[in-house]
Amino acid sequence: VVFASHTIDTTGGSAYGGHIEIIDLTLDDIDATKWVGTADFRYTHFETLGKGALSAAVKVTYSSNFEPPPVISFHGCSWTNSQEYALHLESANVPTLITENVMFRSYNGGIFLQT
Repeated sequence: VVFASHTIDTTGGSAYGGHIEIIDLTLDDIDATKWVGTADFRYTHFETLGKGALSAAVKVTYSSNFEPPPVISFHGCSWTNSQEYALHLESANVPTLITENVMFRSYNGGIFLQT
């Protein structure tokens, strides 16, 4: 699977392309059945994603209170030409497995962990 930006917009002072964000949703009905999902990226290529000085190619802001918590995984993936960090984990309190990946030519770095 390949996620890629076809063109990069540079008209606003920062180059930016597509962006993927993994989030949790707040349910309006507290008594409703709770749904939980996982993200399992395997051998996925992320090409020219993110926005310079703003958004990583893939950002995880998922906070889970489920027992057991879901696992988010990136295995055998590649990021090239990211316009910011390749992967940004922000306040994510779920197990995240990052194994056998390659990050090449990311503008700001590979992984940004923000707790």
